[in-house]
Amino acid sequence: MLKIAAVLIALATVASATSSCMPEKVQVMNMAYKNMMLFNRIKDSGVSEAQLEAIYPKVGSCNAVDGAICVGELTAVIFACVAEGFTGVGIAACVGEIVGVANSCYDCICWVMETLGFSC
Repeated sequence: MLKIAAVLIALATVASATSSCMPEKVQVMNMAYKNMMLFNRIKDSGVSEAQLEAIYPKVGSCNAVDGAICVGELTAVIFACVAEGFTGVGIAACVGEIVGVANSCYDCICWVMETLGFSC
């Protein structure tokens, strides 16, 4: 529930910002939110590790199991970076700076971004 609240706060931040590309940002955030909810339903459905790996391939050194653990931790941070105006690799750099290299989810930043629908 706390994860969803953080996501909603990030969505509200994006929606309240003034920008000529605001409608696009809101659409991107809505898409990412829907991807996160879909991922959570798949993860919670009881699929095996092999099935999860088939649905969500490895990105860099992050596999689907590790990525699944990190979705909850990184999603709000990713949304906050998007709300700040970062895109693509800039989002990854922003998230990496916030969580730090010592964070166990650091290697899964791109995996989570791609699962949410952002390029990395």
